[in-house]
Amino acid sequence: MSYKVKYFNLKFYKINKDLEELLNKNNINTQLLVGSDANDIIYEAQYNNIPAILIEYNYNLFNSDKINIINNTLFNYIRDNYDTVLITMPHYCVEPKEKDRNCDLYVDIFSSSLYEYLKDKINTVYLGKDIDRLPRYEFDLNRFEGRYQPMRNRLRQHIIETKSKKTILLDIHSFPPGSFNEKENTDIVLLQREFTVATS
Repeated sequence: MSYKVKYFNLKFYKINKDLEELLNKNNINTQLLVGSDANDIIYEAQYNNIPAILIEYNYNLFNSDKINIINNTLFNYIRDNYDTVLITMPHYCVEPKEKDRNCDLYVDIFSSSLYEYLKDKINTVYLGKDIDRLPRYEFDLNRFEGRYQPMRNRLRQHIIETKSKKTILLDIHSFPPGSFNEKENTDIVLLQREFTVATS
């Protein structure tokens, strides 16, 4: 008889906890939550033993002075532990009619700000809006169905090229307050993904 069990990698969980602690120490209200197994980018990175952090920015951080603090905190953590960072934003709004919860309204602002902050300080690969992509309602790049779309193919190539190095992946998203039943005034949600495996 086979069973499906859920698990998460304790090593990657510790990375999330360390980052949660650092951000909170710098007055960025951060909450680490355990989520479902839907994130295929996180799965693919961790399958290749690359730490991957899913960072959700609260919409209310738009035009906030906290963005620079977040960027600096992430840089200090990455600099002390890694030499390469991959940045993804799979739910970028490709076309105006997507402007609803189907896509991330502000993710381009958050992820491009982080990239601009990091690019001259550490080796940074940014898989941003310049890569050909279809709207999320056609292909969700963060699910298995989107695994062989151009952005994911390019990400996979970078994973292959950098997995022998000290590499970390930051998967950037944004959310309207209340999406995760998070604590009030939460700035950042870090999602630690569970993965479902079959066993017998």
